[in-house]
Amino acid sequence: MTHFTLPLIVDGPGTYVTRGGDLVTVEAISTHRSYGYQNRADGHYSNGIRETWSCRGGRVLPYGESCNDIVSKAAAGAPGAPMAR
Repeated sequence: MTHFTLPLIVDGPGTYVTRGGDLVTVEAISTHRSYGYQNRADGHYSNGIRETWSCRGGRVLPYGESCNDIVSKAAAGAPGAPMAR
């Protein structure tokens, strides 16, 4: 079996972009193992729906990609993203 490590996508609280183009807000990072993730990010979509992502790879599902996966931080100044200081 081949093992690989996904890149660290979620590095802290903030606004991120999903594979489907939605903006999501990560509120907290936890090192407690939960849902198969060693490091997880807890947050919500703009409509208030709660979600949990893996910090490595930004994935919602542990076994594959989803349109709800986090793929990057939101650019400063993007609609819904915080302004650069």
